[in-house]
Amino acid sequence: MSRSPFVPRDVVRVWAAFAGLGAGLVHAAAAGPRLAESVAAGVLLVVLMAAQLGWALLVLARGLVPLPRLSVAVSLGLVLLWAGTRATGLAPVGLADVVAAGLHLSVAWLVMADLRATADDARAAVGAAAAPEARSAGAGRRFALLFAGALLASAVTTPALAASEAGQHAVPHGEHLTGLTGHH
Repeated sequence: MSRSPFVPRDVVRVWAAFAGLGAGLVHAAAAGPRLAESVAAGVLLVVLMAAQLGWALLVLARGLVPLPRLSVAVSLGLVLLWAGTRATGLAPVGLADVVAAGLHLSVAWLVMADLRATADDARAAVGAAAAPEARSAGAGRRFALLFAGALLASAVTTPALAASEAGQHAVPHGEHLTGLTGHH
C-alpha cells in the first residue's frame, strides 16, 4: 500500500499559486514607478504582473499547474534576469525585488516537487495497478497546511509591498478613522 505524502500535491499547487500571487502583487506595486523611469521596464513589470496573477488564478481555479515545465523555466529565468541586472548595476537591490525573486524560486521549487511526485506516481502505478488507494489527508490537516501557506506567502509579501513606493505613500494604520469619534 502506498503511503500518503506529508503535504498533498493539491496543497503544494496552491502554495505555488500563493507564491505566484505574491510575486504578481510585488510587480504590480513596482510597475507604476518603473513606468515613470523606463517605459520598457514598466511594461515588462505590467506583463509579468498580469501573467503571474493569471497563472496563479488558473492554478487555484483548475487545481493543476498549466505548462509546469515552462512555469519552472520562466520562474528560474526571471531570477537569473533579476540577478544579472543587480550584479551589473542596471538596477539597485531592494527588499521588494529580493522578495519577488524568492517567490519566483518558491514557484519553481514547488512546481518541480509536483512534477517529481507526478513522475513517482506514474512509476508506482506501472508496478502496482491493483494497489489500494493511499489515504487522503484529513480536512483539518489540509486546512492547516493551506492556512500555513497563505500565512507564509502574506508574511513575505506584505513587507515587500510596504517597502515599495506605493507602500511608502499608503495611509498608516490608525489614521484611516481620523475625525471619527468613538473609534481608536
